[in-house]
Amino acid sequence: MDEWPELRGIGDGVPAPPGPEIVRSALWRSALEGGRPPAVPRVVRVWELLVMEARVQPLPIWLVSALVMATGVGFVLAEPSTAVSVLALVAPLVAGMGIAAACGPRDGRVFELVAVTPTSPRVILLARMTLVFGYDLALGLAASALLSLPMLGSVADSAAAQLVSLVTAWLGPTAVIAALSLLLSVCWNAEGAAGVALAVWGLYMLSLIDWPGLSWLGALWTTSPGTIALALVMALAAVVMAGWREPIRRLPETHRS
Repeated sequence: MDEWPELRGIGDGVPAPPGPEIVRSALWRSALEGGRPPAVPRVVRVWELLVMEARVQPLPIWLVSALVMATGVGFVLAEPSTAVSVLALVAPLVAGMGIAAACGPRDGRVFELVAVTPTSPRVILLARMTLVFGYDLALGLAASALLSLPMLGSVADSAAAQLVSLVTAWLGPTAVIAALSLLLSVCWNAEGAAGVALAVWGLYMLSLIDWPGLSWLGALWTTSPGTIALALVMALAAVVMAGWREPIRRLPETHRS
């Protein structure tokens, strides 16, 4: 210290480093606890995963979905008789594009974060699907409830019936389009999934004007046990494929060697 007078007193007030007893204490505690970290309740772990997944999702997913749904509500307010048909078109479009965007290309830092996490790709996919589809589902329910409010001034039963008819108009096709987009995002890529979902959505629009050969889409655009079962099968297949191929941890082409 005499050779470096400018460093004299630099350690004043700094506590001395811990002695070897800290190592002995840590080893003793590890032996008593079996070397396992403290148990965390499953509900807390699920909540933390959803919060972390929400933080890495691009902001436009939430904003664009809400904007498209608000636009649909605006059309219905201008022409109330179109409520069922408009929601049957808007809600599946929002869900399909939202799922594809959630599984789409990411910033390199997000890929690195997901790649090093010990969480299973299937669990990450389930969290992402729950988060995005849950958000789109909440938008659809909020829009349906809002558009049912004018009926409350007359008969409560008719308002409830209106709400049920609005929800059943879009719930089935929304689940199918979202599951299709998810499956194609896992097995193919997000851009292709978005394109196919948009093509199916466009074909349904053509079927509304009695385009030849598209009448079968009417059965797909309903809320029935068949459409719900189809959506569940495709979603399950996507989760299984995620465990096999680990697409979520796959880096972009520019990051591959």
